[in-house]
Amino acid sequence: MQLLERVVDRFAFGKLHNWGGQSAVTKRIRKPCSRLWRTLTVLANGDVALCCLDYDGQQLLGRVDDVHSIREVWNGQPYRQIRRCHREARQGEIPLCAHCTKSFV
Repeated sequence: MQLLERVVDRFAFGKLHNWGGQSAVTKRIRKPCSRLWRTLTVLANGDVALCCLDYDGQQLLGRVDDVHSIREVWNGQPYRQIRRCHREARQGEIPLCAHCTKSFV
């Protein structure tokens, strides 16, 4: 711990999470991912990705630009469909979500 205190401002420990399929962590109960209702991930080119774990834009939900506002993307059909799948515990239908353990309790 003392070594860390010399090089970081602070640190925290969270639940074990596989970051979108990068390791073989499994749990039992699936719940909707809260990120879909509380965060918006806009990539450098204006594309809106599924979440912050989708850093290379595998699942795009829209684009923020001169024509499309954040509000339009946030309330658009792609976001509504992804949220519906999560509410109905059908995350397995979404490739990036299928193996992500962030939505488990």
